[in-house]
Amino acid sequence: MSAISDWFRKAWLVLLVAGVVIVLDQWTKQLVRTNLPKFEAIPPSRRSLPT
Repeated sequence: MSAISDWFRKAWLVLLVAGVVIVLDQWTKQLVRTNLPKFEAIPPSRRSLPT
């Protein structure tokens, strides 16, 4: 049990950041779903197009 608690003491910040990123990702996906009309698409930005 000591090895698990030692690992958690070292990794808590990484786990917290990962959890926040996942929550924000799901929240922004829901925002897009609710604000984008059905069968509508967001055109890709010029940055994401291959050159």
